[in-house]
Amino acid sequence: MRGDMGTENGLVAVMQTLFAGDEVTIPFIYGKSTMNTRIESWWGILRKKCCQVWISAMKGLQERGQFQETSPTLTIHLCCMQLLQNELDDTAQVWNTHYIRRSREYVFHGRPVNMYLYPDLFNAEEHIRQVDDDVLHFCRSECAEEDEYPCEEEIFELGCIYMEENLLKPPENVDESVALYLSLRRWFIQQL
Repeated sequence: MRGDMGTENGLVAVMQTLFAGDEVTIPFIYGKSTMNTRIESWWGILRKKCCQVWISAMKGLQERGQFQETSPTLTIHLCCMQLLQNELDDTAQVWNTHYIRRSREYVFHGRPVNMYLYPDLFNAEEHIRQVDDDVLHFCRSECAEEDEYPCEEEIFELGCIYMEENLLKPPENVDESVALYLSLRRWFIQQL
């Protein structure tokens, strides 16, 4: 596996090394992001298809002084996380089921989900290996698990009460998420 020196890759490098165990091969290589063209291309697609509108909305809130990375973060999670997660899941679903056309003999073609699940059908090498249960347990403990609530339970419950009292529905788009956040933020500030 290849990755750049980004913060997210430190844990990935450790896990890949643990997964490899006593194998002689090097399981993770740090390299310049310019060498990671496939993932850099994917980040560009993800940003364009899904994330740019969210990034712009959050930057707008920050520039107007309506968002600081402190306690209101919990409120923004309440208003945005489920919708954002749904959009990320939809984008991943579309990407994983799109058809990669044949371009060169040495590039695999087909649907990514099928190539991942059935590498033998594509004459690809299977890289699954047995990993010690203790290693798996450790690695899972280092990963964030999906929480029942998009924020702290108390904030979630207060937000639900506020929405119910004001006849508000869960947001269905970025603009509705921002409007709910601003409304909840005002309400929370008044309660303090």
